[in-house]
Amino acid sequence: MNKRIIGFIMSVVMMMCALTISTSSVYAAGRVKFTSYVTIGVDSDDGDTNIVFDGQTLSVGYTLNLYENEKDLSEISWLSVDDNRSVVVQKKTVGEENADKYLLKNEDVGKTIKVVVKPKTSSGRIGSAIIARLENTVNRSSEKKSDNTKIGKTENENTKTKVFIAGDSTVKSYGEERDEGGWGEFINNFFDDDVIVDNRSNGGRSTRNFINEGSLEKIKNDIGAGDYLFIQFAHNDCSDGESNIIDRYVPLGDADANGIYPIIAGEESTTVDSGLTEKLLERYGDEFYPYTSGTYKWYLKQYIDVAKNAGATPVLVTPVSRMKFDDYGKIAPHHDDSKSRNNAYVTAMKQLAEEENVLCIDLFEVTKNMYENFGKERSLELQFRKDAENADNTHYNKFGGLYVASLMAGEIENSSLPIAKCIVKADNKALEAALDHTENKAAVKVDITDEMIKEYEKSNELLAKK
Repeated sequence: MNKRIIGFIMSVVMMMCALTISTSSVYAAGRVKFTSYVTIGVDSDDGDTNIVFDGQTLSVGYTLNLYENEKDLSEISWLSVDDNRSVVVQKKTVGEENADKYLLKNEDVGKTIKVVVKPKTSSGRIGSAIIARLENTVNRSSEKKSDNTKIGKTENENTKTKVFIAGDSTVKSYGEERDEGGWGEFINNFFDDDVIVDNRSNGGRSTRNFINEGSLEKIKNDIGAGDYLFIQFAHNDCSDGESNIIDRYVPLGDADANGIYPIIAGEESTTVDSGLTEKLLERYGDEFYPYTSGTYKWYLKQYIDVAKNAGATPVLVTPVSRMKFDDYGKIAPHHDDSKSRNNAYVTAMKQLAEEENVLCIDLFEVTKNMYENFGKERSLELQFRKDAENADNTHYNKFGGLYVASLMAGEIENSSLPIAKCIVKADNKALEAALDHTENKAAVKVDITDEMIKEYEKSNELLAKK
């Protein structure tokens, strides 16, 4: 008799409805492989199967093709998952009470839930683990709102427009504890009170690893109709050196005869036996997109699709320029991998914007012109310093971040976006705080000249003139 276990996860609907996640899970019995589909059920009394709250019960169901007199002794583990790690919150063997159910608790709020089934029978046959994961994070039951209110927002916030930002370290909000400054850290100073900025940018992120770690999925869960998603990537996407290729690199693909870069879909792979470091395994979870799969334009398109599907407006933003001068005082091309030339990643983003009919703000050109107009010596005032002798050619100090944010605000105001009417001049407190940190609090202090301060004030003064 063939003693290979075969199985599949089938739909279990608990009480009134089911929340379904169809994830492809390949599991092997000997040399035989086949695809099963995973479904998690949730009890719900409000008719919404896409939002879960503490106090509700999740359930997973499955069947095994058991032999006569053979019993199911599968191990079922429920895990609570946040940004950094997965924690087993319940592990039981079939036969124990409520092994296939998990009651959501207060501690699960803000996290998502994953269930892992490890098939096993009384005769000792085993199968590969099967995994399912909730699409959304768990909400607090006290935050249940009426249908026209977004979960997690106060009534006042619900009337406001939210601007989400997905990007890298040049956009990141560093806070007071760091001396760097990203433009996303300061852009809120240039919006009126009808706008809330939610900057999800982080250092070392590319279009691919931002997705791999689940950060785009979190934006997907939070963004709503009328919101905006600003998308700036490429600094790390073009990093195909040995130290960055596995985590960050995203290939462009070969351009056609007209110079158009392709959109080639990525395909997820299991992290099991992938050779990823322990740190990356913790960030990525069970599946990830490897650098050998998909192209830059395809990964960018995933962000556009998330916004459009939510009724929000996607805005592509070309990567800011590095302070990389050539011998003639011009910024040399640098947004390229080892195979491309002439800022090919910037070109590819502009192509996608046209193909998808979305706005592209060319912040690369804006910041390139900024550096070339100031020249190398004056531009140093904008840059974060690692030590007294060396300025960082990529990252801004707090004043530099504020200055570039003012330029970005000008681009938004001059665009066709409805949110352009919400641009305002920043008050003096923003400038005072940025100067105080850069000149007094930073580990390596940078003196900002009166002439450079006037350049910022000129940029700020141009805002809200329409």
